Order: sequence, then C-alpha cells, then structure tokens
Amino acid sequence: MNKLKRKARPTETKDNVNLYKNNFFIVNYKNEESYFSLGEKSFLKLKTPVPNIDFELKGVYDFTNYVHVKFNNMKAILCHISDGTTNTGMDGSKKCFIDEEILFSEVLNPFNSEPSGFKANENDWIIVFVLNNNKSLSTQTKEIKVSAEEAISFAAILPNEGGGGVIVKHP
Repeated sequence: MNKLKRKARPTETKDNVNLYKNNFFIVNYKNEESYFSLGEKSFLKLKTPVPNIDFELKGVYDFTNYVHVKFNNMKAILCHISDGTTNTGMDGSKKCFIDEEILFSEVLNPFNSEPSGFKANENDWIIVFVLNNNKSLSTQTKEIKVSAEEAISFAAILPNEGGGGVIVKHP
C-alpha cells in the first residue's frame, strides 16, 4: 500500500511561477526546481505547480521499462497527483505547488505498488510524467497490464491531463 500522500502548499513569494508554462510541468535543476541527488539517501526533488491546495502527490512509479526510451541513460517515472475531482487544471492559475523530495526507495512498481528498486547514475536523465487523475493508478495499470510487454506509452494510461519534464542530477 502506498503511503506517500503529500499535500500541495500555497505559492509563496519565493516561488518563480513564471518558470512554468502550465500547471503539472517540471523545470530542471538549473533553476533548482527539480532534480535528483545521489548519495546515502538518493532522492528526486520534484516541484510542479497545481491550481489548488487540494492536490496531493498520490504516488511515484518507475516506468523506465514501460516507456520507449532511446538512450541507456534515460529513466522514466510517473508522478500521480489528484485533487479528488475530475476538474481540469492544467491551464488554470498556478496558485500552489507540490514541492517534495521523494526517496528512491519510495518509487514504486506501477503494477503491484511494491518498491521498484529504482536507481539512477550520475549521467542519467529522468523523464518525469505528471499525471492528474482522480482514479487509482493501480486500477488503471491492471487494465493495461497485458500491453506492458509492448512498452506502455503515456497515452495508454488515459490521464485526465498531464505534464512533465526531464530532470538531471544536481551538481
């Protein structure tokens, strides 16, 4: 069972909302917004704007084996967020942020919600998909598990809406 749930916080004056094209997008480490760090406790630093305080980070899943990745040094993770409604929010105002450090040990397998053993190396890039959906990801992945061997595309998950970006290791 995933216990990651973390709530959004209101935008503060130090938050540079102009860096973000839309809600649910990720901005890279050069702006010290999102990146990953390696060490004794390796983690992903993820920051994305959301339209209201009701949004929660529901889970972070390793999708590296299920997305067509062109390079060996690319990983893929999916961040499932929701405010519990079917309302769209991508084009809404950027009033809040989900701003979290997620330990690699908290990154889950999308099919059984067990720890995935996610790892990254210094030269890796991580493609981050942010999925806004009020449904449980585990329910959806069971429906598409049959096509996992063919590599799951992001569109196969049928999100209400999504965003994302690419992050690299923080210097």
